[in-house]
Amino acid sequence: MGSLSPKSRNPFFPEIVQVFETIAVQHGYEILLTSTGNDPKRMESSVRRMIERRVEGVAVMTFGMEEVLLEDLKLRKVPLWFL
Repeated sequence: MGSLSPKSRNPFFPEIVQVFETIAVQHGYEILLTSTGNDPKRMESSVRRMIERRVEGVAVMTFGMEEVLLEDLKLRKVPLWFL
C-alpha cells in the first residue's frame, strides 16, 4: 500500500499516518510512505516507484495531483483513496 503526502505542518498529520499504518498492518498490509513536498517531479517519481513495486492501493493525502498520474494508477486498476 502506498501513501503520497505533502510536506505538512499540520500537527494532526503524524497521527493520521499512524492510524493509517495501524489499520493497514491489522489487515496484513505494509505502508510505503513518501512525502512529495508539493513538488510535481517528486510526485511523478513517487507514483512511478509505487507502480514498479506493484502496490495494492494508494492513499493520496495531498492537493494538486496531476490527472495524468491518477489516470496511470487507474489504468493499472490500483485502488485510490483521497484524504
